[in-house]
Amino acid sequence: MKKVLIIDDSTFMRKLLKRLIEKGDYQVIAEASNGQEAIEKFQEYNPDITMTDITLPTISGLEILKKIKELEPNSKVVICSSLSFESLVNDSKALGANAFIVKPNFDNLLSTLDQISS
Repeated sequence: MKKVLIIDDSTFMRKLLKRLIEKGDYQVIAEASNGQEAIEKFQEYNPDITMTDITLPTISGLEILKKIKELEPNSKVVICSSLSFESLVNDSKALGANAFIVKPNFDNLLSTLDQISS
């Protein structure tokens, strides 16, 4: 079972993602509501997959992505945001994001996680 860290400032969104993710072969081992907490939880739990929003208090999701890739270059990171500008998607991928999911379009969430974790 793969371990997942969810980073989103919305409690509702974290709960929804957790419910959807745990329908697959995944366990949500930690949640964070801001960027600083996210980095701490990443270091503490060493998840297989990190899902992060872009717009967060303290540190943006793209900054979290950069930091995670510095700490663990092979870590899998999924950006999950309602902001889906082409430039933002391209920037995310350039920084090492393994996937970009547009909220609230979660129909392919589990298949995306399966694809990047295999």
